[in-house]
Amino acid sequence: MPQSPLEIDLALRAAKTAWDKYPYLEHRYGERGRRFTNSDSCWLFTLTRARREVAVTRALEWLRTVLASRGIPTVIVEFHLQAIRRAIGPEFTEQLEMQIQFDQFLSDRKAERRALFGDEGRSRLIDAFDQRFRACAGFKVEAAAELITSAWVDEHSGISGSISTLLDWFTDVERFSTDWIANVHELLVELDRVHGQSL
Repeated sequence: MPQSPLEIDLALRAAKTAWDKYPYLEHRYGERGRRFTNSDSCWLFTLTRARREVAVTRALEWLRTVLASRGIPTVIVEFHLQAIRRAIGPEFTEQLEMQIQFDQFLSDRKAERRALFGDEGRSRLIDAFDQRFRACAGFKVEAAAELITSAWVDEHSGISGSISTLLDWFTDVERFSTDWIANVHELLVELDRVHGQSL
């Protein structure tokens, strides 16, 4: 846990920012998920004070693997880290080392996506499927295309089960319409196709 009330407050604020950005977390994990998000945020905040960035990167890689295999794609972790970094900036202006601890991990994720999709393929696909998901009947979840794409990246980066764990929820016929589920499967086909074109 962080050592000061200010740091705990900043960590909890960053957790709320990530929670609000991805309603999927609340829909799927409920109040228990919120508690885990808060505790994870406090742990992530302590990493900003670690002595070596390489140890931070290793810890984040471990967390990424654990979460992605349990239905929480890496894009959520990335956004959470950026929220912590934004929270730190105004409060710890003299402690620049705190603000760069996540840089290597975040840079590695960008390079990973670039290697899989090229420069533009991913964002175009997410935009197109966001529109398709919004047009579906019934229950909808914001940022679904981004989350599915992130799980696909996690899977192709060696985290086995990332796609199936997410798809079990996103293709539940008791929760989503048939057109939603069809779009989920079509997005995965398109991800494979765009990846194939970028090779």
